[in-house]
Formats: sequence, C-alpha cells, structure tokens
Amino acid sequence: MKISIKYFTIVLIVISVQIIFAQKNIHNIHSLNHEFMKFVSDKDGWLVNKDYIKKTYDGGRTWEVKLTLDTETYYTEYIKNCGISFLDANTGFFVLFTRTGNNYFLFKTTDGGDSWQQRSISGENITNNDVSHLTFLNINIGWARNNWDNIIRTTDGGITWELMNEDLGNIYKIKFVNESLGYYYTTSGLFKTVDGGYNWVQLNTGVTYHWDFDVVGDELWVGSDGIYYSPNAGETWSKISSDVTLGNVSKLYMIDKNYGIVSNNSGYAYFTENGGLNWSLKSTKFGLSSFFDSNNGWFYSDGYLTKAENKFDTTYTVFPKMDFSDVVIVNDLVIVASSTNGAIIRSNDGGKTWTFINDLYGKYYIYDLCFGEAGNGVAVGYYLPSNSAYNMAFIAKTNDVGATWQIVMEDTGEPYGSAIYSADYSSGKYYVKSVGRMLSSIDLGQNWSIDSTDWGGAAFSQTDFIGNTGFGISLYGTQPLVKSINGGTGWVKALNEDYVQSVYYLAENLIWANFGPGKNLKSLNGGDNWIDAELDFQNIYFKNQLLGIAYGYLNNNDIFSDGTYLTLDGGNTWELLNYPQINFTRHAIDFTSKQQGFLASQFDLYSMQVYGDVDSIVSVEKSDFTEIPKEFSLSQNYPNPFNPTTNIEFSLPKSGNVSLKVFNFIGEEVAELVNNEMIAGYHSVNFNATNLSSGIYFYRITSGNFTQTNKMLLIK
Repeated sequence: MKISIKYFTIVLIVISVQIIFAQKNIHNIHSLNHEFMKFVSDKDGWLVNKDYIKKTYDGGRTWEVKLTLDTETYYTEYIKNCGISFLDANTGFFVLFTRTGNNYFLFKTTDGGDSWQQRSISGENITNNDVSHLTFLNINIGWARNNWDNIIRTTDGGITWELMNEDLGNIYKIKFVNESLGYYYTTSGLFKTVDGGYNWVQLNTGVTYHWDFDVVGDELWVGSDGIYYSPNAGETWSKISSDVTLGNVSKLYMIDKNYGIVSNNSGYAYFTENGGLNWSLKSTKFGLSSFFDSNNGWFYSDGYLTKAENKFDTTYTVFPKMDFSDVVIVNDLVIVASSTNGAIIRSNDGGKTWTFINDLYGKYYIYDLCFGEAGNGVAVGYYLPSNSAYNMAFIAKTNDVGATWQIVMEDTGEPYGSAIYSADYSSGKYYVKSVGRMLSSIDLGQNWSIDSTDWGGAAFSQTDFIGNTGFGISLYGTQPLVKSINGGTGWVKALNEDYVQSVYYLAENLIWANFGPGKNLKSLNGGDNWIDAELDFQNIYFKNQLLGIAYGYLNNNDIFSDGTYLTLDGGNTWELLNYPQINFTRHAIDFTSKQQGFLASQFDLYSMQVYGDVDSIVSVEKSDFTEIPKEFSLSQNYPNPFNPTTNIEFSLPKSGNVSLKVFNFIGEEVAELVNNEMIAGYHSVNFNATNLSSGIYFYRITSGNFTQTNKMLLIK
C-alpha cells in the first residue's frame, strides 16, 4: 500500500448503542461522602462520588443525578484518583477502570450530563496500568498520567492518545495554562514544559517537599511549609507567607492573581486578597472546595454544603447534612424526605432531582411525614423553646405537596414537655399521639382537636388507623402493642407480647407486627388472634396487603445475614434483591413496586431507579502509517443479513462532524451510532440490534455535504 501521509493516526471504533450504565437493583443517590466538587459559574456546579455524578443549576440548593455509576463493573471508589475534569456547564470528563482486566475508559459529556460517551484509553506504549490525574484544557486537548510516571495527551477529545514522555517520577498533579505551557509536580520537585509535554525541566523553587501548586498566567504559587511564589513562570522564587503560621500547605487554589485560598494539614482555611502576601483565617473545617470568583465559593464538609460570599466573610448553608427520618412517595413524580435537623428535600421528577426546603430547618426535629389528599401533608416531631427546659411537640403542614411548610401547632398543653413521633391519615382525618394527648384534624391539618387519653405518660413511636380503629406502639415501659376503637382516646393492649418494633394495619382484619429479630406475627381477624408468620427476618415493612419488604435473614447458625427481600403476594413468597444491607426504620422507606422505591439509612438515600445512559465507544485498533481516503464512502454492512450484530465501515477524506443513524422501514430513527467529531481515515462501527425486531433497516451517514444511505436486513 502506498503511504501518502505519515504520522496520521486512525482508530477503528466499536459502538454499542445506549447501554444502561449501572446494573444493580438499588443505587445510592444521596451520601455524605463526595470526592470532587467544581463550580463553573455562580450557579452551575458538579458533585461526584463513587455512586453518581450530580449537577446543580441554582448554586447548590437543587441537585440532579445526571449519571448513576456502575459500581459492580468499575472501581468507582477510585474515581477521584483516576481523574475528573469539568470545563463548564456542558462539558466534562472522568476516568474509570474495570474490576476485571483493569481496562481504563474515558467518559465524556458535552450536553451538561444528559448523555455520555465511553471510550477506551489506548495507544502505542500506553499501558493498562494507571491512568489518572486527568486534566482537560478545552473540549479537545487533555493530559493524564499513565503508568505512574508517564504523561499522555489527546488532541481530539479522547478519541486517540499519544505518549508524550516517560520516567518523569511519581506524578501527583498536572496543570496546563495553554496548549504549550504546563506543569506537573512530584513530592520532590515542580516541572515545566513549553512544548505541550514533550520536554520537561525542573524548576528551582527552593522547596524540599511540594504539597500542592497553582498557576495563573505566568504566576506560580507552591504550597509547602508556607507559600512560595514566582512571578515569571518559575524563573525566580520567594517565600511570601508571613502573617499566619500556615504549617504544611495541603491544598492551594488561586482564583485569580489576587484572590486565593489554602488549607493546612489541620484543615484550617486561609484567604488572601493580595496574591498571597497576607492571609486571614476563614474556616476551621476545610473539606472539598470550589471557587468561581472572590464572591462565590463553596465548601463541602461533614455533609454540609456551605456558600461563601463577600470575599468569604458571609457564609450560609445551601444544602444541609441529611440525617434521614422519613421518605415518602407522594405520587408518581413527587418524593419528599426529612431529616432530624428539620431539613426537607423534595423531588418533583421521580427522584432524579432534589431541592432543599429550609422552612423548618435548624429549629425543628422532624420524626415523621404523612400525606393525605390533593398534596396536603403534615410533619411532626419536637423542638426546644427558648424559654423552656422541656422539648415541645410541633405540627407543620403543607398544601403544595411539600414545596412549602407552615407551623400550625407548637404546644399540646403538656406541662413537662412532649414530642410526636408518628402521624397517620385515614378517611379524611389525621391522627397523632403526643406524650399525654391524642390529637386529630379533619380539615387537612389546619386545626387540631386535643383530647385526653387513658394511655398517657408516653408518646407512640407509631400509629396506624383505619377509620376510628387504630394500633399503636407505646414508648412506655415494655413497649406494648395497643389498640383503640374510638379514635385514640381509649387504648388497650392488643396482645401479651412486648417490645413491638413495627405494626402495619393493612385492612380491616389484616395486621402485621414485628417483635424483634425473627419474630413476625400477623392477625387475620382485626387483632383478636395472632399467628406466627414463620418469617425469620430482622424487620419487615408493608406498603399494602401485597407489597412488603424485609431485611436480615436468620440462617441455620442463628445468625442474621445481610439481605433485602421483597414480597408481592402478602408475604407468602419472598425474593432476595441485589441490595446492600440497609438498616432502615419504618419511616425511612417507601416504595410502590419492585422498580420504584426509596430506602434511607442514617445518612444515605437509595433509589431503585438508574439515571443516565452511556454510549460505549471502544477503541480497538490503531495504525500510525496509512493513506488518507481520497473520497467519502459508506460500505455495505457485513454480515448481511445479520443477527444481532453487524459491522458498518465508512471512510472520511477529512476530519469533521459525522452522523450515522439507523432507521426502520417506515423512516423512524431507531439508533444513533455516531454523532461527534471524527478524524480522517477508515472507520468501522459495530451495530447491535438485540432490542430490535426482524425486518429491513436503513443506515445513513452524513458528514459535511456528503450523505449516503444503505439497506440492511435483520433476521432473528
């Protein structure tokens, strides 16, 4: 073959269309622990951990899960080490490697996380051993560490990678100012390149051990036993920190040439307004941080997202730490969850996007949420009045499906304090039980009648009513199960068993109750008689007469093993689900089917939904010497007919945006195989039609002014 152009790289591409990224049955969508945070404007930001990629559009009060990560296939717990690089509200990259085979992949979005592309990272002399410290300068040009002490580069958005240099030392951070000027550091030195990474020289910083560095234009700052500064791209250096004893600087970020922030190994954060000459203490807890400008900064520490404004003199919580007390699926779209610190988060899209509601935050301790009709609901718990030594019960209500909340009662008239642990709704009426009172409302929670009860002295951890008949769990003494037939003013023990954990009054005659690990009873005649359900579960929860969930199973060695189980037939049969062990309480779980449900542990919220799709684009072959095609072409797919996969080859005489789509016989688009910038050369795409039925299909390529359509036949 005649070689017409040298050093031109082509890549053979294999594409699998729109694969679901995560395969487990349940996924963590809210956690205390995060690995990465980046705000790219005063409103737009990204938040990443081992379970998900989230995005905010309003400065951190609302977060949308853009992608659920596949924790079974990939080592997602190392996502920070592998590298994450977000350029703006639309474009971002991250790297993961597989648990089997240690294959490294680059994931890329250019539409704000609505869709993602997955490409293998491969090339000549690029090893499947450590791809990390990813950094992108723009949508096309990026660098990463490979095999610990090598640097690789892409100039086409991750389609191809080139080994730039080897044996550079154990690289900890890479940062480029432009396509040519860049830096990396090891613990023993800071290095500089002026040719994009081909050649590097060590800078004489005067520092023995480098903790971190940052660069703005030609100005450099290095964190070590203080702050060291160079005004001329590393030619000369001086130690400039003087006002405070910073100790060893562990994190350093310069917003611009004047404003910056550092933290030391003790977690204290300091702020400068004059390029590092003077520093002032701004925070004693410095976790993740991101700064858009001197008036817009964010700290994430211990579950709290804090916004800093006015040169960091003003701080406030934009999203709180969630210590979950309840989660409720109100309807197909709205889910509401509460925290013991009074925070409420709400989703209006089925659990993908969550907004912090602060109406009760910071003053009220929420135990339970309960929703009635037409978006009406109540929240109950307790608070500590400023003029009292005793906690007092409160009731708050919402009329707009949890979007806003108003206090309707803060005093139940009990002289030595009170609290409400549970609320229930039945037949147009709310029921709650405080320590010595029974409260009810027949006007959607606006007004409450307060009645004495003959079961005083203790609140109830749970109440469950159908009409005026209800069951409750008293927190007094041995925590008996009690029953009322008059709306809660009179109570009697329902059976001679103590320490009941949960009760579910599902129908006029059907009640389930759990009395601790391995002891689950049910009644088929309204509580007059009880039988052992012979279910060796640690705890159970029933949504209705058929749908229930349980966790913990007693094996033959009398040990409770991990496991979450689901029943769809009222407890006759149980299916083991692929869930983690979640020690949920009765309030911190709600579900409507096997596919729609939410469970909360103390600080984590799990969803049965998977969010985000990934187009898998895997580089499998590369040649450094080939001829460029002279014209566009689209070959006949092979094999043809096919089942279920076939190859489609095409050639590009010049680089450009390429669209390759598949249509059915009536002209409906059924698959998009390619829609991105591609380099000149010969390319092949593997089309997987597993989800399509037999028939005639057409595939069409468009690039610039070139368009061609071919026919293919799928036979199953």
